[in-house]
Amino acid sequence: MLAVGVCGCSMLPGGGHSPDPTGNPPPGHVLASSSPTEAGTISPRPVHAAALKPLPAKPARCRQPPNHVNDFRAPTKRSSWKLIAVDDAYPKDPKNPYVDDTDNPYAYLEQVSAAADGTLWALYDVKPSWKDVYRPDRLRRWNGEAWQTFDVPPPPLKSINPQSFGELPVDIALAMTSAQQVHVFNVVERTEDSSSATTSTFGTVVHTYTEGRWRSENLPVTEPAPHDLFRNPVAADGSWVTLFGRRMLRWDGSSWQLHTLTSPNSLNDDTRIFSDDDAKPWVNVQLLRLFSYEHMFQPGMLRWEGAGWREIGLPKLGLPSPPEEITENELYVEDVAVLSADDVWVAGTAIMTGHVHEGDETSRPLALHWDGNSWTCHWSAPDDRDLEHVEPDGAGGMWMMSTDSGELLHLSDGRWTRERLPVPDGCKAYVSALVRRPASQEVYAVGGIYHPSNDKRVCREFSHRRAALWRTG
Repeated sequence: MLAVGVCGCSMLPGGGHSPDPTGNPPPGHVLASSSPTEAGTISPRPVHAAALKPLPAKPARCRQPPNHVNDFRAPTKRSSWKLIAVDDAYPKDPKNPYVDDTDNPYAYLEQVSAAADGTLWALYDVKPSWKDVYRPDRLRRWNGEAWQTFDVPPPPLKSINPQSFGELPVDIALAMTSAQQVHVFNVVERTEDSSSATTSTFGTVVHTYTEGRWRSENLPVTEPAPHDLFRNPVAADGSWVTLFGRRMLRWDGSSWQLHTLTSPNSLNDDTRIFSDDDAKPWVNVQLLRLFSYEHMFQPGMLRWEGAGWREIGLPKLGLPSPPEEITENELYVEDVAVLSADDVWVAGTAIMTGHVHEGDETSRPLALHWDGNSWTCHWSAPDDRDLEHVEPDGAGGMWMMSTDSGELLHLSDGRWTRERLPVPDGCKAYVSALVRRPASQEVYAVGGIYHPSNDKRVCREFSHRRAALWRTG
């Protein structure tokens, strides 16, 4: 097992991937067998949900306070977070000299899920998008002491451009159904030629890892490929998966259930699932409205109530005072934390645009709180860091943070405080996801550590970006 010293502290388990010149896998790298390339097909069981009466937004509009108002000003306290794992450096791959991960800005952990026994499953992104090469996302499992790494099988579907990229997933998502079983979804864009025309569609493959083996299967769920609409064709949280903005899959312990979502508009740009421990999730259906000069986002919230999906109205956002040239103000939802049935937080950003000059745009982060009956809006300062990640803390409160701030807001007993993620002097933390271990107060943050402004003299401990894992509780 490779290890790295951090901040002058004790050596931390890293889960690095230094290649072996002999071609053998590095420590912690698991070579799992997989099914043949020609995958079987699985048909999810349709769920016939009742049409539930929508709940209109209450209040219908949230007033925007003056710019000097910041509801998230909070005292800083000693951090309860610990840095528990950092990757070793990535040298050049002797099998592919064109890929140099030693300065790969995309090397970080993402899409993490936690099991009750403390097992973590996460994806590791190693796609250097600035080069015409591709290395598939890898799956990682944390056992409490170190990472194990598994290569995700290639999807048994051809991409739209196999000459340049080979078999390339358009998007990838991780769905954990137990500490021993995980599913990785590939959505692949492919072309089909006919005598009259060439069409492009999205196809879906699910790779299931269990009992030391991979099994790859096709899902008979396809969608035309409108390049200008789908932002995230696939997303997952726990045992729930969203596909193409209109469909939802849930693992019931033995098979996949298929839900068809109803939404106020068919132009779904970004649909994401936010589930709690009781598997009663909220869904954000981010709707894209097209204008001549700008894109405006109109969110819709759906809540699963066992018999069906209920639309929960979100209040419109007021314009700044004075409004100046701003004429439109829409909410873009970043994350949702379900603390209980009548205690839900929606973190997002007010996107404000004007029609006077092309490109006029400003933003203001905010969080909306649902008490089971109505919403209250809590505003940050204009052009402050976005509130992108929220997660229950297991004690009735929650954590909230921006991706690249390294600073977390903690809500406990109705009071906000601030804490910082520990990093070496001069370095910065990048966080891609927060996740809580079920039935506990342990919360994990995954992402990476990097040197700001590419100045390697500032962050002396790490000359290159490293994947990292933090924990509190």
